[in-house]
Amino acid sequence: MTASKRIFTNTYLLIFCVGIVLFSSCSNGKYSILTTKDSLSVYGQTAKEIMQIAEDENIAERLKLKYQEEQSAYDNYKDLVNGRVDFVITQNDISISTNGLNREQGEGKIRVAAPLYPELLFIIYPDSLNPQSFNDLMENHTVNWGSGERSAKKIMIELSHHLGTDFKSIQVTNSNFNESDPKKRPDVMCLFTNYHDEYIDSLIATHENLTFFSFDSTSTEITGSVAQGFNLKYPTAYPFLIPSKTYNNIPAEPVLTLAVDAVLLTHADVSQYVVFDLMRAIYNDKGKSQLLNTIHGNPLEHGDLYYPLHKGALNYLNQNNPTLIERYARPLASIASVLIAGLAALFRWRNNRRYRRIRKYYDLAIEVEKKLSDHWNDFDYLEEALDEMIKIKEEVYDRLIAGKIQPNDSFRSFQSMVDSLILQITLNRNALRSKTDL
Repeated sequence: MTASKRIFTNTYLLIFCVGIVLFSSCSNGKYSILTTKDSLSVYGQTAKEIMQIAEDENIAERLKLKYQEEQSAYDNYKDLVNGRVDFVITQNDISISTNGLNREQGEGKIRVAAPLYPELLFIIYPDSLNPQSFNDLMENHTVNWGSGERSAKKIMIELSHHLGTDFKSIQVTNSNFNESDPKKRPDVMCLFTNYHDEYIDSLIATHENLTFFSFDSTSTEITGSVAQGFNLKYPTAYPFLIPSKTYNNIPAEPVLTLAVDAVLLTHADVSQYVVFDLMRAIYNDKGKSQLLNTIHGNPLEHGDLYYPLHKGALNYLNQNNPTLIERYARPLASIASVLIAGLAALFRWRNNRRYRRIRKYYDLAIEVEKKLSDHWNDFDYLEEALDEMIKIKEEVYDRLIAGKIQPNDSFRSFQSMVDSLILQITLNRNALRSKTDL
């Protein structure tokens, strides 16, 4: 087989193999995003909006919706860890220590595909209670933590421990403000949800006396508030200000509460290109969605992520970062200038040093030439002078070969002078020898 045929065959095989790989990668099926048919599910609605954005951006061919019954953030997380779905929306504070799942599975394989929007802690109560503090509101009252994906139980327990609430005095109930019997209604309802949640709107619209609990007066600096203090202990929760009159003239004043980000979680082995395209679509087109319209301008603006970012998400976040050369252009330019100046000085020093070396032999040759002016008729002195000049020339050539003298104009001038002087000495010496022989 000729060389050209062999190259053609190898190229054909390479193209064939690449085609097989691409075909197999495209035939692996679609990645599933968990959602629900419940129209009031915020997570389900968000998943559908993400899918719609993916379709608008022509990246939906690798994705599909997987419908489940209404589930909590914890249930969504379990489905992801157990491999039943590829993408779920859940809360950023889902932790291994509290859900009983395998630590290696949870922390080793779960990644954040995209931080989404803030979920707020709504602590709702009749304004007639007029609590003076969190403990005053919670202790000796019936409290509904919420249920399903709006459950605030986890963070409320953490808050109670943090603020020293008498936990035993709290009467937990599953009843809500919509109970027909007023006696069955709770004193307090705690919900964790996005502030576009229609459930909050409906509660406020049907119960005129409800209001929201604020952890501090909004005149207090957030950095010194109770919410900020809790954030130091519970980094995934951060202070959030609900503007006044957001819900049918409620609240009357701005409310300082806590928020935990909703996040889109996935597996580490999901294609980085799918995650990159999905994150780009979400952040570029967030204005098309009411829920995703509340997404942070900077995905890492608030709170700490419990799980590491997926490689595709990292690639998206780093795409506009300056390169190493761009980042350090000025200091590199300064260093380069110093190096160039230093090298120039070094070369000048080396050239001067080499010039001083040839100058030394110049001076020796000139000294011999001066003495010759009084000894041109002295045969013995001419013999000594010739030997000395040949020795000087040999030393110079040895240094030239060793690289200690440059073959520049100075060297060529020296060479011309020495050769001329050696020739004169030789001619005079031979003339004197001829006279002596006669």
